[in-house]
Amino acid sequence: MNTILTPEPVVSLASVINGGNREVVIALRNYLLLIDARNEALIRQRGIHEVESQEVSGELAAVAAFDDRSLVFVDTLAQIVRFHTFLRTDDYTRPIAGTPLQRSYSRGGGYEDGPGDRAKFADPTGIVILPDGAVAVSDTGNHRIRRLSKFNVETAVKEEAAQTEFPPTPPKQDEFRILLLGDSYVWTNVAWHESVGGILADRLSALTRGCKKHATLYVVRRLGLLPAPGFEYIDEVLGTGIASMIVYDLPEGDQSGGQLTAMLRKSRDELRETGQRLLVFTFPESWDIASESEYYRASHPELDILSRAYALPKRHELNSALASSGVDTLNLWPKFLTIAAGANHPNLFEAGDIHLTPYGNATLADGIFKHLAAEAPWGSCPATR
Repeated sequence: MNTILTPEPVVSLASVINGGNREVVIALRNYLLLIDARNEALIRQRGIHEVESQEVSGELAAVAAFDDRSLVFVDTLAQIVRFHTFLRTDDYTRPIAGTPLQRSYSRGGGYEDGPGDRAKFADPTGIVILPDGAVAVSDTGNHRIRRLSKFNVETAVKEEAAQTEFPPTPPKQDEFRILLLGDSYVWTNVAWHESVGGILADRLSALTRGCKKHATLYVVRRLGLLPAPGFEYIDEVLGTGIASMIVYDLPEGDQSGGQLTAMLRKSRDELRETGQRLLVFTFPESWDIASESEYYRASHPELDILSRAYALPKRHELNSALASSGVDTLNLWPKFLTIAAGANHPNLFEAGDIHLTPYGNATLADGIFKHLAAEAPWGSCPATR
């Protein structure tokens, strides 16, 4: 018998059989470990706070495993139940029950029955998977054992793939497939339904239901993406007929306006050869709006480097390059600046982070949606719509 050293105290264990071999999920407060029990080897280690592009996790309290790939755990700090999969290089975590509350550790949870995202818990501390596949949670603060609606693991895994991976084959004849390409702004630290991609996917699906082609949307997220690598990725990977349209969140970089214009036109022309369309959009970031970033800038002096690198003249040069390129572009600066200059609006950006709030995500998604709806690149729809 060997001893496994862990970076934190163990709070829960779950055991599963994979091909006749026993594997153990070890839950620490902030880590999930997957252990090969027979060979006493670490298969996977993942810090739940490292899972970016989903809603921020709190702390693990108990874990239960469906199989060697999929598990559920209670997040007592956030007062919710989460589903987690080890399927991808970038693990995927999302709430399946409970209303995620910002700073819920100080505001407390609650008690409410109902569908997953409308339910409320108070200090959930234990979890178990019942023989019929349903999940039961010990809702300690409410002195109850709560039974969740039966959770379909296969559906959840497919949903994860649909939200984070585009299909390997070209779109079908009745599908207008849109790939939303960008850095972490396209999906960071919120649940899928509050992300730019999630909001767009739902609204486009509803708008094109019954049309000659129905619109689907997939997020292609590349952390730290810069303009040149982004255009290379479009030309080499996405420009193979894998999508009907690419919507590119053009980030800042050190290219001149002339270089950007040339890259824009090159990608547009190459996509045209395969019958694909290109839409490029920009919007201000947190350091561009003083009222939105004052606290974060004061507490993170390293942002001065970014502020100098992405000074407003450089930002305006980018928008000028877009406007003169002849490419289908969307400049969302006026929309964001108008909101920021007004009174009585929620923050567009997080106070403790450079990324968008759920309201900011909705604002960005709304701008893109209205542009796409006006163009209707998917073609004709019934006159009654």
